[in-house]
Amino acid sequence: MEIQARCRADGVYLPNRLGTMEFPLLKRRRLALLFLLGVGVPSLALSLLAFRGIQNELALMEQRQLDEYRALAAQLSDSLLDRIDRAELSFSRLVTAEEGGSPAVMASAFDSLKDHHPLVDVVFLIDEDERIHLPPADLLYRADGTMEVPAAVTWPAQAAEGMRRGQEQEFRQDRPEAAFISYQRAFDSVSDPELRGLALLAMTRAQRKAGHVDGALAACETLLRDYGAVRTGQGMPLGPVALLEQGSMLLAGEDSLRALISLMDLYSRLVAGDWELERAQYGFLAGQAAASIEELTGSLGGSVADSLSHAFAAYRAEEAIRRQRTQQILLFQETRGEDLLSRSGVVSQDPENLSRRFSIDIGGRTYLVSLLEGALSDSGFWGVVMDSRYLTDSLLLPVLRAQVDTAATQWMVRGRDGRTILAGTDSPSGSPAASPSAWPAHFPSAF
Repeated sequence: MEIQARCRADGVYLPNRLGTMEFPLLKRRRLALLFLLGVGVPSLALSLLAFRGIQNELALMEQRQLDEYRALAAQLSDSLLDRIDRAELSFSRLVTAEEGGSPAVMASAFDSLKDHHPLVDVVFLIDEDERIHLPPADLLYRADGTMEVPAAVTWPAQAAEGMRRGQEQEFRQDRPEAAFISYQRAFDSVSDPELRGLALLAMTRAQRKAGHVDGALAACETLLRDYGAVRTGQGMPLGPVALLEQGSMLLAGEDSLRALISLMDLYSRLVAGDWELERAQYGFLAGQAAASIEELTGSLGGSVADSLSHAFAAYRAEEAIRRQRTQQILLFQETRGEDLLSRSGVVSQDPENLSRRFSIDIGGRTYLVSLLEGALSDSGFWGVVMDSRYLTDSLLLPVLRAQVDTAATQWMVRGRDGRTILAGTDSPSGSPAASPSAWPAHFPSAF
């Protein structure tokens, strides 16, 4: 093979075809290697060092965030614990000072407690038979069968004879006017408010049957004013009975506007809880009043009827709120006291397991319970149910807002069980959370 080829007469020798390709390739490879050694390797090393620096900075930022979350959680817990401790201390002092007093005195004391400590939702007592009792509270009605049935009244001989004769004349002989005279004599011969109230109710009924509507309406006013708390043999207070009877008589007399006003008075006082009623009693009275009011406001016109219609709508909304609260409290009352005492460790009498604060789930709702510290009192175990909504909305959230820009920060607060207590509107499930580890261990499933 020819290795070299003579070119022209200038005597220059050129490499063959193989040599012509080999020299530029080696040169390019050498340049690439030099570039890699001079630029690429140092750049890669710097990149690795920068990446490690970023990782370290991220780790430090994450640690700072965790420290901030822990500090915030501790602050939240300390704030809540302080309010809970103060409410419990006031409750303990109140029971020590007022226990054994009259129901009215106890009720007034409990109302004062809740005024000073809105965190307290319900006060309760577990008696020696492990039944849960609710002192007079802000309830729309009581559970059926929980109120004491009035003992049979004992009439003096003369009054008893007048009532017996009046009932015979009213129901068997259909002589309402004669019955009214007999009831009047019984009324005049007694001084006990309970007996006079029952006699006046019979007089009202007899007057209505006899057609003396004005007299019956006046008697209803007296029943409402002077004997409204007296109960019939079935346990119904005379106050709402008088108002319902008054509305019925006015309707029968086609005085629709006065009937509407009377029935509105009845309904508003039922919603306000003016009388202690059982569930069935309240349902009957409120149902009768509401049905008549709806019918009357639909048929009457004018500014007065329109105003009463708006007021009725407001009462209906208030009743819905109070009914929901009442159902929640009565659901708690239906719990066996043994379950609460067992949860707290009282039943076992194990001092190491005694727990004043705990949560209990009933019917899908969590109740935050605190029992008085100490042994069984003369009446039983006193305790309170904390208002969880007030706790989160009025205690927890203000502290959180004071420390966190809740509008610009994704946030949520979880309890020990992992359940979300509060969260910002834009906070995803995986966003940072403040978990109040200092929260009382006795409220594990609630917060």
